[in-house]
Amino acid sequence: MNRMRIKKNKTISKGYRLKPETHKLITKIQRSLKISTDEVLNKACSKYFEELNPDNGKSIKKLTIV
Repeated sequence: MNRMRIKKNKTISKGYRLKPETHKLITKIQRSLKISTDEVLNKACSKYFEELNPDNGKSIKKLTIV
């Protein structure tokens, strides 16, 4: 019996704990854009990084998270 298998993108859970309001915001963005949670976080981090580096990341600066 041959069954077609759909490949799923594997994500690795890192166990980050976020505040409930952050989870709600992620869910709102996810529903609005119709993308996965991982993609929401990736896009948000990329956008934030672009704002920190207006030269579009041509010269990568070290990020320090406090």
